[in-house]
Amino acid sequence: MSRSSHSPNTVIAVAIAAAVSVALPGFLVGGLSVQIRGEFGVAEGRYGWAMSTYFLAATAGSVVLGRLEIAVLEALWDAGPADVSTMHAAVGEPRGLARNTVQSTMERLVRKELAERRKVGRAYEYRARVSRSEWLGGALEELVSRVSGVDPPLLVSTFVEFAERTGAATLDELEALVRERRRRSEDES
Repeated sequence: MSRSSHSPNTVIAVAIAAAVSVALPGFLVGGLSVQIRGEFGVAEGRYGWAMSTYFLAATAGSVVLGRLEIAVLEALWDAGPADVSTMHAAVGEPRGLARNTVQSTMERLVRKELAERRKVGRAYEYRARVSRSEWLGGALEELVSRVSGVDPPLLVSTFVEFAERTGAATLDELEALVRERRRRSEDES
């Protein structure tokens, strides 16, 4: 007996709908790029950058972890170790999720080696195995490896534009980080 109650036709239809909904905006904008350029003054390079950003953002949500897994990890980072009941109260109840859903999510994080558990009394206590910084670095590497055509200059340019949108303080911090890395690199050589 199959674990899924969906017919093959339903699965195929959903897959086609998902593919079309992701690809269609880029296709339509590409088809209209001449008109867009004329009416809005958008150069081809800007269009390419915008579409790369669109697909990068669309892929980012699906890379490595789902939203519930990220919410659980964030709760573990913020509040420290927790059992399933505590995590359900913090993350599951506000979303209307069953306790078993939260428990399954925590177990997936253990299997992905992003969390670990230990027996405390009759329950398991879970804690994050990686820091936010470690996870973010890994997620970024995974994202870049999955999206073809993302070369380092494009990634850096996109990141700088993101930093610029968040404000001058973020750009200042980015400049300070780059200076520090260069200084360390020069000290090591």
